[in-house]
Amino acid sequence: MAPPLVLDLGSSLIRLGHAGFSHPKHVIATRSAATDAYVYENDSQLSIEAYSTALEHALTATNTKLSHQPLCLVHSVACTDTDRENLAELAFETHRTPTLYLGTDSVTALYSIGRVSGIVVDIGLRHTRTVAVHDGFALPSSLQIDNVGGNHVTQFLQTALSERGHKLSEATCEALKLKHARCALQYGPETRQARDLPLRKNVVTLPDGTLVDMTDDLIRCAEVIIRPSFAGVGSQGLVAGVDAVMRTCHDRDQSLELRNVPGFVLAVGGSSRIANLGARLQRDVDDLQRSVGGCVVSCLTEEERQHAAWIGGSLVSCLPDFFEEQGVTAQDYAEIGKAVVLDRC
Repeated sequence: MAPPLVLDLGSSLIRLGHAGFSHPKHVIATRSAATDAYVYENDSQLSIEAYSTALEHALTATNTKLSHQPLCLVHSVACTDTDRENLAELAFETHRTPTLYLGTDSVTALYSIGRVSGIVVDIGLRHTRTVAVHDGFALPSSLQIDNVGGNHVTQFLQTALSERGHKLSEATCEALKLKHARCALQYGPETRQARDLPLRKNVVTLPDGTLVDMTDDLIRCAEVIIRPSFAGVGSQGLVAGVDAVMRTCHDRDQSLELRNVPGFVLAVGGSSRIANLGARLQRDVDDLQRSVGGCVVSCLTEEERQHAAWIGGSLVSCLPDFFEEQGVTAQDYAEIGKAVVLDRC
């Protein structure tokens, strides 16, 4: 049988490749080049139809079949038990997968750095999901879903450029964001300094060669992740989400082991690559943690941040007897039904 296949259904990117490699072989945008629309219309409430569309999109683009090897399918931490059962149905009945393991993206992201416990902050396309993971299991009661993501930062920058007379596509603004935007460690002083400089330091070259002084806007757009109100979004923001998860872990009814989970925070997702985001989160988390001890915030390298969930799935799929012990076979599915994934994965 061929080596296991690892498939990560991200909100803006679908990652696909064989286990054992450090990076996915295929990275497919969920945005359709033909329609400029995303495969997922709403990544906070994914239906079986949306999953099916995403899978078909990835498999067609890469000429891949799922019927020849075990499959590690990585899904959002926000998936319900019904969602997981539907994914199993899709894998076994539509794509004839011989063996399936369903992995949660926040958990496999931690696996990518050799950890099984911690708080994971995943800055997705339209949402930021923060959750506590203990001993390889995401804790549903701790999950915080913030209705702000990387796309809001991109659109903020796009609007700022438009107000300066530069009409650029969202894809172009996304590239500019990742290359030039940065989180301020001291937002007020740094934005004032940027506006007061007689000669700005950060002049951006647009695709048509135009030079635009964007220093202030590049700081303000990144602040959207911390303060969603900047983009007109009524949501709590990144640090408040981490704080809520920490409070859940520190609840007096929780075990001592769970109270240690907030000692490590991992930030992943495409927009976690924004410069200084890790340092800003570390500073703000340190302020939250003054009364309960220290905390380490990790943002990995740029590539690892974007593909962490896939990399973790690749690592565990290579473990001896992993699919025999953790996976669900087609026979298991036929005999027990799709609920078997809730017990095994």
